[in-house]
Amino acid sequence: MNDDWLRSAKPGVPPTEKGTYQTQCGRCHFPYSAGLLPALSWEKIMLGMTDHFGEQVELSPQSTRAIYDYLLTNAAGRVSYQVSARIMGALGEDPAPQRITGTRYFRERHQAVIVPGSNDVPGVESLGDCGGCHPRALEGLFTTDEVEHPGDG
Repeated sequence: MNDDWLRSAKPGVPPTEKGTYQTQCGRCHFPYSAGLLPALSWEKIMLGMTDHFGEQVELSPQSTRAIYDYLLTNAAGRVSYQVSARIMGALGEDPAPQRITGTRYFRERHQAVIVPGSNDVPGVESLGDCGGCHPRALEGLFTTDEVEHPGDG
């Protein structure tokens, strides 16, 4: 990875823009930044909406197109953000992971809270609940000095 390019990239990942994606997808789960996965991952996810992690998602053709375009335009590998670049650099053998929590970058950054056989973090609904520990997650900022562990009191 080119260090000069990485230093000139913006911190974090693209903020989650208000709009169709945040409104529609945020109804059921945290509206993840598109920069947390590569375009190929988002493409696979969008093409699999009849079985979206065990749920059937029905969206209008207009909403589907708007979300698809938003995710692919702002995906890791297509934006100049530091965390997105690091995610791309850590993909390893799976160029299109289906879950953010399954990426090598996520696992390495969260190893202190990932307990084998359990995804329980007190006060956080799931490891996919970014906003539970990262108060500026919608802004695309996941700095370690701002992490809040709700179960720690």
